[in-house]
Amino acid sequence: AKWVAQTLEEKHKAFHEFGTGASMVGKHLQDGLPTMNYQYGEFEQVGEIDAVAVRDQVRIAMTSCYSCSVRCKKVVRIEERREREVDEKGRAIAVDPKGRWSVDPKYGGPEYETLASFGNTLGVDDLIAICKSNELCNALGLDTISTGTTIAWAVECYEKGLLTDDDTGGEPMRFGNAEMVVEMIRKIAYREGFGDVLAEGSQRAAARIQRGSDEFLTTIKGMEMAMHDPRHMPDMRASYMLAPTGGDHMRQTGDRNAFRNQAGLCFFLNYDDAQVLDALQGVTGWDIDQEEIVLAAHRGLAMAKLFNLREGLGRETDALPKRFQNDLIKNKGVSPEMQDEIVTGYYREHGWNEETGRPTTATIERLGIRDYIGAAPVS
Repeated sequence: AKWVAQTLEEKHKAFHEFGTGASMVGKHLQDGLPTMNYQYGEFEQVGEIDAVAVRDQVRIAMTSCYSCSVRCKKVVRIEERREREVDEKGRAIAVDPKGRWSVDPKYGGPEYETLASFGNTLGVDDLIAICKSNELCNALGLDTISTGTTIAWAVECYEKGLLTDDDTGGEPMRFGNAEMVVEMIRKIAYREGFGDVLAEGSQRAAARIQRGSDEFLTTIKGMEMAMHDPRHMPDMRASYMLAPTGGDHMRQTGDRNAFRNQAGLCFFLNYDDAQVLDALQGVTGWDIDQEEIVLAAHRGLAMAKLFNLREGLGRETDALPKRFQNDLIKNKGVSPEMQDEIVTGYYREHGWNEETGRPTTATIERLGIRDYIGAAPVS
């Protein structure tokens, strides 16, 4: 904790100043900003909705997870109409110029995934609407990535004629319609009208609607992918395809983050493996080394893989959605052959059967997890 505080300027200043939304313009320039349900990688209005815009227009504070000195969590406040210029601490109060919504600061503010999922992914350049969407999801217990992406999938289906006004209850669903997005969040939470169809995510909605709507999904193992296009970010390919939870962008498939998941350590703090080992030894008194940390990471991933196989999630689910085989302007699609190569290499590295992904008998013995599965699977 002292190291984090003492090296804040050197190691974590960008997070401290902006949170996670400062990279959006860069992603746009590199054709890697998910736009209109991942159809495109550029969003010309990105400067209206990134972390700099949040700071300049609606942010009142930066706060933190418990006891963290980085303080990378945004807090925003917006009033529906102007009653005073500043709050009780002398901070300027933002006002919705259209008089539509207020946003309560107790629900924080939008970070990168939320800015992108309710912004560029839906073609929305209205920062007030994005902040309202974030507030609603936090208040109603909805995940912002899955919610925004599910709505974006439905909008593309509507714009391409797979959904009609009869399906949506007369609600025109168009990219760029900020008011529709805010209203649809509420309908999803309360399962009202078409919100009931979307309430369990886009994959189940596509199975219900059919009509070829699964062509526009961006889900893996039923979970909507995050706001990092694997065509633009090669590191995300294995992260998405092989994460046991589905379309996860946190690279939990690698030794580093797999172990940090198990130990309960923040992925964002810029400490190295030696510091992680030091902290773990200091807190627990365990006399372990780096090799044992890697073993623990592999053990957790193998157990998660065995769980998924038991639930019917085989190798065929370790793949990107069809959309990502398509090229962007500056970034090539990820072919099925390239995906197979990544998956096979990962299975080989972990000692899993290269055809099925099932950890081999030798791997199960090496990791010491036979007791957890009853009997070793056939290699």
